[in-house]
Amino acid sequence: MNLSSLALTPMLICARSNYDPHRDVWHILVLDAIPGQTPRWRRHNASDIPAPSARRFLRESDARAEVDQLNTAFGDAVSVLPDPARRMSLQLRSQKARQCHERLGEEEQTMLTFAVARGRKLMGERVPPVSLYPGCEGHQQEVERILQEYPYVRSMLVSGIHRKQLLKKLPDGSWVRIHLPTAQQIRGGYRAKIANGFGLDELAHFGKTKAAIRRMLAPESAAMLTQPGIQKVLADALSRGKRALVWGEFVFWYESDGTGWQVKERSGSPGSEDTEAVWHEGQIHSANFGRIVVLPYIKDNGERVRGHTKNGPHDGKSRLRQPGEELLIDFEQLDGDLMRSLAGQMLYE
Repeated sequence: MNLSSLALTPMLICARSNYDPHRDVWHILVLDAIPGQTPRWRRHNASDIPAPSARRFLRESDARAEVDQLNTAFGDAVSVLPDPARRMSLQLRSQKARQCHERLGEEEQTMLTFAVARGRKLMGERVPPVSLYPGCEGHQQEVERILQEYPYVRSMLVSGIHRKQLLKKLPDGSWVRIHLPTAQQIRGGYRAKIANGFGLDELAHFGKTKAAIRRMLAPESAAMLTQPGIQKVLADALSRGKRALVWGEFVFWYESDGTGWQVKERSGSPGSEDTEAVWHEGQIHSANFGRIVVLPYIKDNGERVRGHTKNGPHDGKSRLRQPGEELLIDFEQLDGDLMRSLAGQMLYE
């Protein structure tokens, strides 16, 4: 194969794991870059190079290990492409796809932390006795175990012979098995532990559900500024000169005019594959007091763009900073596990 034909060959540029709640297994998806087309995700199959080591994985850790190996191999293949423009474009596509997937997982874990705390507060400490319809008695212990952790759910997936089974809570508080559930109902049973914790329908469009949750979480993220553990994290960052700390969809932002720490919104949709690749070494140029922070990013052509602040489309113009008071600051990504732990402590208190 000559160099010109190599430049036009379809390539796999990124891999990620994908959970199948019905069969309780993990599959590997790969991002297929075909010249002239938008890269698309598809299932990793035996004819691919490198081929998958298994059709499915029973443990998430095994699926993640496979993903890491594939991404290393895909990165090596892209790095030797002879066309510098295509090489850079595919590297950026791969980076954006990985960041998007990681950001989405972080956000859902954060939402789950808040959902559990909210749901437990709503239900109280005591889990009511479990009542099962005839034919579901074999799931008694499993249902009780799930309700101990997520007492607020209205749907749940329980073990079956070949695949998960769906149980639904009836108005009288009893649980019944749904025979031949649809794919939407299965997804709802898996997502109920997030959606129901916020009082939302587990069968609704999950993107719209998460948008509603983000609006609910905005005041709670501001309340976190009073939590001692989080205050310690913020003080440590400030001592190192960091005035913008990113956690999921929120940015802890420090103003030296006496306002101190506040919470701004991070720009961008975590569910969009077109989200620009974050430029971690870039800085944020704040010429106004806008409530939204756009992080530094890299365009598809490789251009590196400084971050900035702005208002939303219906907020009106943001108040400008005075000449000489404009900010040019670094930002830092906060540890997601640490912040979820601190948020959980605050909510349980």
